[in-house]
Formats: sequence, structure tokens, C-alpha cells
Amino acid sequence: MKKGIILSGEYKSWNIDFINDVNGDTGGFYIYFYNSATDEGYDCWFEKYDDAINQLSDFKIKWLE
Repeated sequence: MKKGIILSGEYKSWNIDFINDVNGDTGGFYIYFYNSATDEGYDCWFEKYDDAINQLSDFKIKWLE
């Protein structure tokens, strides 16, 4: 799992987790966006790695790990 913080745009200062679940129950990739100050959050699931990476390219992210 990679964790980061979104640096700009509508979700600025939100946390983001990128999870590879290819070998897990879903067989894909999850992206979780969440604002810990408001408990608001969203998730996206992608079957293919390239599709998940394309979604991440919409954001400027500071990866923490």
C-alpha cells in the first residue's frame, strides 16, 4: 500500500491510499480518498493497473512511503 497527501485541487489536503489487491479478493487496485477532518471519503476500484495510474495522474500527490 502507498499512502500520500493530495497537494492541489478540489481534494487538497486529503489523504490517498493506493492498494494493490491483485492477489486478494477483488483482483484489482483500490484508490481511497479521505478527509480525516470531516470523515468524508470515496473509493475507486480498477481491474487494470494502467487504469488506476491514469486516475492518479489527475492529482498532484506527495507520497509518504
